[in-house]
Amino acid sequence: MGTAKEFISCLRLVPNNKISGGKLLSSKIPKSSNRIKIALRNAANTIDNLKEPLLSNFFTRIS
Repeated sequence: MGTAKEFISCLRLVPNNKISGGKLLSSKIPKSSNRIKIALRNAANTIDNLKEPLLSNFFTRIS
């Protein structure tokens, strides 16, 4: 794996965008039982739910 985009795609963390005629039809994230994927999602959700302003403000800003 050469780039970060390839790594994230391999973990199936990116949505599967279906586009037709320049219009987004669906953008579902494929299901998988990858343990790294589950751990990264749980970490992101935990940080999102934190009451500490430093981390939550940072992640809100970059999202």
